[in-house]
Amino acid sequence: MKYHEAKRQLQHALKHQQTISIKKLNEILQSMNFSFEGAQDEETQYLKGEIKKLTKQLRKNRSDGNGKGKGYKRTSERFESNHNTTIGG
Repeated sequence: MKYHEAKRQLQHALKHQQTISIKKLNEILQSMNFSFEGAQDEETQYLKGEIKKLTKQLRKNRSDGNGKGKGYKRTSERFESNHNTTIGG
């Protein structure tokens, strides 16, 4: 079965809410090169690897002192320096 024929049969079955045997559904999905196995695992592994790389890079930047730019202040320090006023003076 070719891709377009498989797609047409699947669309027809879904549109008319028809029951499809598992054997027929497998044949349709294979013709469409569709698989439930592997795709999610590969993508998940790739994304986990990217997260690990970015985390490692972030840790390295923080340990090198590059994580804090010149003039960096914590939020509480900025608040205190901007709101130091004297009362009655």
